[in-house]
This record gives sequence, C-alpha cells and structure tokens, in this order.
Amino acid sequence: MPESTGDLPDTPVHSAADAGSPRSPTRGTVGLGDPPVVTGRSTTLGVDTSAIRSLAGQLRERAAELRLAGDGVAGRAASVLWTGRAAEAMRRAALDRAHGLRSCAEVHEAAAAALDRHAQEVDLASGLATAVEHAARSLAADATDAAARLPALTGLTGLTGLLGAP
Repeated sequence: MPESTGDLPDTPVHSAADAGSPRSPTRGTVGLGDPPVVTGRSTTLGVDTSAIRSLAGQLRERAAELRLAGDGVAGRAASVLWTGRAAEAMRRAALDRAHGLRSCAEVHEAAAAALDRHAQEVDLASGLATAVEHAARSLAADATDAAARLPALTGLTGLTGLLGAP
C-alpha cells in the first residue's frame, strides 16, 4: 500500500483499523468512484448552496454504489459452493462486510439529507439578509434625503426651535 502520497487507489479498506486511519490509502473512497467535488457560486452570505446540493447528490450516488456493493458481496458469498466451517466463516465475514457497506450507505443518505436541510436554511438566511440589507439601504437613503432637506426647513416660519435651529 502506498504511503501518504495523496494517491488513493480504488480498493476496499481491508480492516476496521484501516478504515478510520489517516494513513489508510482508501480512507473516504471505499473503492467506489471519485471523491466529491464542490464548485459553484455564492449567496449573499458567501455560501454556495448549489455546491452544497451538488455534494448532497454525490453522497446519494455514493450511497447507491455502496448498497450495490453490499448486495454484490452478499450475493457472491451466498453463491459459493464451498462447504464446511471455513466456508461458513467466510460467508459470515462477507455478510458482515455487506452489512457494513449498507450501514455506510445509510450514513451517506443521512449526510445528504442534512446537507439539503443546511442548503435550505442558508437560502432562507440569505434571503432574510438580503431583505434586511435592502431595508437598511432604503432607510439610509431616506435619512440622507431628509437630512438634505433640513436646511430648507429651518427657514420656514413657525418651525424655529423644533429642529434645534435658532
């Protein structure tokens, strides 16, 4: 297995200890396709919700790949004609691996749903921020216009003292 070169081969993780290790050559890939890519444009808050949604879609695709891989492992293990205690041990290990792949798919689905909710909340917050910014600019413009009219108002009869002018 390669050292920490940044190259991640498309091979499954071989042990549970390798799965979470930062030195694991397959950490995050599980041998299925390329890692997610995030690109796009920003909202008012500086967050790219289209990229978040794209990542959620990529996670769902990965979940489907993981489910298929789990089904394949289980099917191949069940179809082996080998018999005996070693064969049963192999089938149990394969079914455990298939269960692990399916569980990982569920986690990917949950993460995708969380990303979708996050993108929705960011869109809402961005919309609110845009509305507040628009209202603040409008109030500032109104205040600027009113301030510009103050010198003209101070010369009106009967307003002396109301605007702080002599």
